[in-house]
Amino acid sequence: MKTILIALIFLVQNSVAYIRFMPTEQLVKSSEYIVVASMQSVYNTGRKQRWRGAEAHIVENKLIVIESLKGTMPAKKTFVLNTLKFDEWMEDNVKLPSQGKEILLFLKRDKKNELKPVNGIQGVWRMRNGEPSGIGSGKTLQQIRDMVQKQVNSCKSKSFASLVDIADMQTQAGHYKEAYRKAYAICPMKDLEDQMAWLMGKVGD
Repeated sequence: MKTILIALIFLVQNSVAYIRFMPTEQLVKSSEYIVVASMQSVYNTGRKQRWRGAEAHIVENKLIVIESLKGTMPAKKTFVLNTLKFDEWMEDNVKLPSQGKEILLFLKRDKKNELKPVNGIQGVWRMRNGEPSGIGSGKTLQQIRDMVQKQVNSCKSKSFASLVDIADMQTQAGHYKEAYRKAYAICPMKDLEDQMAWLMGKVGD
């Protein structure tokens, strides 16, 4: 028994976790799109990419939106999500289910304007009987819908409106980064950064 305990402690101390999971509320706030989608097809593009020192094949996954919980991706819209396939096991590598399976995705666009799961594997929730499973176990779709609605309501609040009002921003011209931080804390929308950049152009930094 003592030997087993020592072995377990050794494994825990020497394990490497690449992804630190964020609270679900933060995951929702960080997502540009949240959709329930169905896997349509999987295609090996033949292209390769290096990640964490290993070479991987780039796989093109086509999905169709079943329900859009956040963002501007309407139902029945087809979209592409690229993933990496390694010859050997790779920790925290994003994997999607097989064709026909449903999945809940928390997505954002990268610098290349490609869709990527927020925080890697945390942004990919398998579905079972119409509800999240795996990483999303214990949560329901309705809870995610409610979190999104709470965020939408916060963006209509007076406290947010006062921060993005040009007149108020002019008085805080020397402290725009703090104003942006406060505004984002209230309304963490994807287009907020562009809106703030526009306001700074009016006010000056």
